[in-house]
Amino acid sequence: MEGTILELAKICRQKELLCMHDNVDDLIESALNTKLLSINSQCLDKKEQEV
Repeated sequence: MEGTILELAKICRQKELLCMHDNVDDLIESALNTKLLSINSQCLDKKEQEV
């Protein structure tokens, strides 16, 4: 019984790490998207100023 509980605890820890990993990936993706939008916006502003 104790072995089963330890095994379940180990699985839960692994799942928590996977969830944290997914959250970090989402945060990085969101930050990159925000940066790309900012760069695109700056490029559009420059083009409008040139016209």
